[in-house]
Amino acid sequence: MKDVNRHALIMTPLPSFFAMLSRISGEKFEAPVATENDTSRVYLTPGDFLYQEEALEWLEENRQIFFEEEIYGWFTEEDKYPQDITWEEFQDYFTFSFQSMVTDTAPEDAVYQSEEEEPAS
Repeated sequence: MKDVNRHALIMTPLPSFFAMLSRISGEKFEAPVATENDTSRVYLTPGDFLYQEEALEWLEENRQIFFEEEIYGWFTEEDKYPQDITWEEFQDYFTFSFQSMVTDTAPEDAVYQSEEEEPAS
């Protein structure tokens, strides 16, 4: 095992996120039951935050990027995405936490998705 010089941001969409998806898409989205389908996503972030406040400031500055990344996982018509969401709106759509200890338990080096070949069907 190796420690990774990154923090982990864990984001979980709330029911208000799925309500917003329903509004912008015209489709019905319901928040999955957490025990049936974990919708949390883990992002590796810079590892140089000394304090939780620094990580939160960084997320606040980059909220639109994460917001759009989360939407894209469910709905891909980018022209319908809400623009310039506020920090308060972001906090209404997600729960999130930063974890400062990230350990890679895989024995092999990380392989990024863009480096992998497309899986055979």
